[in-house]
Amino acid sequence: MSKKIKALLFISLAVLIVSISSFVHDAKASSTKKIELKLWGGPLGSTGYVLSFALAEIVNKYSDSIRIRATETKGWAADIMGWQLLPEEEAKYIILGGPGPIHIKQGIDGKKPLKGPFMEPRCIALISHMPSPWATADPKLKTAEDLKGKRIIFGGAISAFTDSMVAILEAWGLPAGGYKLIPGGFEHGATGIIDGIIDVAYMGSSAWGPGEYKDWTPNPATERLFSSKVCYIIDPPLWTFEKAKEKTGYPIYALGWKAKKVGLSSIPNCHGMVNDTSWWVHKALPDEIVKELCAIIYDHIKEFGSYHATGKFMSHETLPDTACTKDWYHPVAIKFYKGKGLKFWEETH
Repeated sequence: MSKKIKALLFISLAVLIVSISSFVHDAKASSTKKIELKLWGGPLGSTGYVLSFALAEIVNKYSDSIRIRATETKGWAADIMGWQLLPEEEAKYIILGGPGPIHIKQGIDGKKPLKGPFMEPRCIALISHMPSPWATADPKLKTAEDLKGKRIIFGGAISAFTDSMVAILEAWGLPAGGYKLIPGGFEHGATGIIDGIIDVAYMGSSAWGPGEYKDWTPNPATERLFSSKVCYIIDPPLWTFEKAKEKTGYPIYALGWKAKKVGLSSIPNCHGMVNDTSWWVHKALPDEIVKELCAIIYDHIKEFGSYHATGKFMSHETLPDTACTKDWYHPVAIKFYKGKGLKFWEETH
């Protein structure tokens, strides 16, 4: 065999080896292509926003099969509306980061401004308990009767969260129209009370721990208010929460704040309506993806604390503790947490 023929055979063999190697590499890359999920994280700066971006980074770091692309969004009502109007094949690969059960119920029912009814989202994990007691700088305001004609901020103008607190006050004896309901969030409420143009506002926190009264950390607006003014808490009886829940059908629950001094304010043991920040998925999201998401959140729970102070209070025990009935969780998540010996909200409250 001539040297020329040997050289041609050698070149041909080399090309064949490279081609086979390239084919194997391409096949392997194709077989390990990651499923992409979109995560809508809510408004910039919120707890749900920060910890949802944390979830995306953590999953992208540890998963061989899932990639999450997180984005900032306008707000949870808008997210739910936009999500549920998508075709199912697109909608099922979206995670919603931040809304609580009350927002989700608003979407399920199609309560304005949403249109419905729509598919039912499923919870996979609690981010944080978010109770919101009613604060005032006027120590004379203690009962529903005292609030007649007062200026109150309970949330957005078209929020189920607001509707729920209106229902609590009505159950206590003061119907809507008996006071001036002004739309606004925590920052509006804090500024309004400090400036003396608002009488009562709901104020937020992150709460954690066992027992009726939990440890809590004020959100920035709450801390600003309590540090600037001597504030007091208006604490409706617990039966008003239950009565409001029965009337509205919303998952309305009370959660306790443990007595604590913040700035100028000495807050006693008290209660606020809880609207838990949580992660939600489409009920049609494939089971294996839900299982892996739950496993990664569970296995790397301690990492969330490096992203946001609230993440330091996340624990295995809190993941199935969103304030709703167990059947609001995804069936795979229920099986996963039950397998870990964990209990859901309805089993501990």
